[in-house]
Amino acid sequence: MGADGQGRGTSRRRRQVVLRALGRSVLIGTFLLALYITATLPPRATELATPLPATSIAGAFHVHTSRSDGSGTPEDVAAAAARAGLRFVVLTDHGDATRQPDPPVYRDGVLVIDAVEVGTLGGHVVALGLRGASPYPLAGESRDVIEDIHRLGGRAIASHADSPRPELRWRDDVGRYDGIEWLNADSEWRDESALRLLATGLRMFFRGPESIASLFARPEASLLRWDRAQRDRRVFSVAAVDAHARIGHDDENGRPARFALRTPGYAQMFGALAQVVMLDEPPGTDAARDAAAVIEALATGRSYSVVRGIGYPGVFEFFAEQNGRRVPMGGELEPNERAIFEVRVPDVPGAGLGFVGGEEVLALGRGHLIVQRPVTAPAYRVEVYIPGRPVPWIISNPIFTRRASAPAATAPASAPTTMLPTSEPWAVERDPSSTVNVTAGEQGMRVDVALGPGVPAGQYGAVVAPVDAGPAFGRVELTLRASQPARVSVQLRRAQPGADVRWRRSVYADSTPRSFSLPVGEFDRILHAQALDPSGELRLLLVVDTLNTTPGTALTIFVSDARFAR
Repeated sequence: MGADGQGRGTSRRRRQVVLRALGRSVLIGTFLLALYITATLPPRATELATPLPATSIAGAFHVHTSRSDGSGTPEDVAAAAARAGLRFVVLTDHGDATRQPDPPVYRDGVLVIDAVEVGTLGGHVVALGLRGASPYPLAGESRDVIEDIHRLGGRAIASHADSPRPELRWRDDVGRYDGIEWLNADSEWRDESALRLLATGLRMFFRGPESIASLFARPEASLLRWDRAQRDRRVFSVAAVDAHARIGHDDENGRPARFALRTPGYAQMFGALAQVVMLDEPPGTDAARDAAAVIEALATGRSYSVVRGIGYPGVFEFFAEQNGRRVPMGGELEPNERAIFEVRVPDVPGAGLGFVGGEEVLALGRGHLIVQRPVTAPAYRVEVYIPGRPVPWIISNPIFTRRASAPAATAPASAPTTMLPTSEPWAVERDPSSTVNVTAGEQGMRVDVALGPGVPAGQYGAVVAPVDAGPAFGRVELTLRASQPARVSVQLRRAQPGADVRWRRSVYADSTPRSFSLPVGEFDRILHAQALDPSGELRLLLVVDTLNTTPGTALTIFVSDARFAR
């Protein structure tokens, strides 16, 4: 054999030695990794002996499907919920509420309820229980979206209010939401290290729901936000699975991710977290009737959250007695009178109990707790803990304190028709594809706007007038009606070199004349940080644009009784 042949043989043997060493290293590494994963698996969820009462059913709130940025169809979601032992799911695909909600339906024995998650300038909000489609896109300031949700018969729930992602966080202290997600499973992993997420992903092959739940921690900020919101209104809570069954979401413009994995699956998410609603009677086969009962139970606070990755089904009792009357979760107590509160977790006598009133823990116990005290806090709720777990196993909704009824609103005094005192006539502004016509009459001003067709691309129509109100006016007052339901943006603009500095306040208009008195302090900044100084030179605008109007829409607005007030 020549020298070349000997060299090739030597090289081949060396490669074989390296490959064998590499193979042994891979085997040893795989064994050590498997040993580590096995040794660090979270405890199995405890299957408890007592079933839920027939009038209490567990379900999943906040689920996305392939209609937005989820991976499965509504049918896939229902099948997964059935496998996980749930009785209802609330679908919350992203949208602007202009799609007619699907009617409730039973699939695989699971009640499927259709809701929608709407993006606002102050954060995301779930619109639950809408009577039908919105006549225009819901968007803009969260208070305006919530107002529209209420007009459509729905309840507004603040989503992932304290998400680690700033663009998902709730940023509005004005919007009066009805409910809040005290826990959002899709937010819980976002502040974890890549190494922990990788390890958790591997553990999910063995114990999926338990591994997901192992990432949960007590969300201090969201619970405090919820407690503080009770100061001026009743606010219920839900635990949100926020399930997408994929890693790799679409971006903010709806473009699909380049790479996505269909994990964690819907069934794994449903096995980690649930919301238990307490109904007046067991559900039957009438989907519409049962869905109305589930929505009413959620909205009135007759439900509680269970981290199923710790234990299930999670039978829980919380009620109060006052003046011989039993008051359940969601009920109301008379203020300043003594009440007896009782909490019981029958299957877990060692469970830690925290009785919370207002924003502080008032009493602690194990398994069974009785507290007697005068009713002075706006709401009382319970947190249940399993020793060694950082997240509450169960969170109740409150027993509320009755509030005095708000005084009836007084109708404003009538006044003669007055158009704003201006030194110039109202002018027209629009994009090239839209049209605006203004007609003045004895009853005020008629504005015909037709937005350009196509996809939203900055179409708008506006009428503009200078503000000749003198120094420091405090309100813009006007009466509007419209040819169809619409949102009109009332704006104030200050011309600055190289800048278009504006503030806005959106109002709802339809065929009924509506009078508005808009405090200057409620006008919101538009893409700048300057405070509104009403003493400088300003322009008043009435604007129709694609924020709340579909391109191609023709709309007539009637304006009267417009004035400034100090």
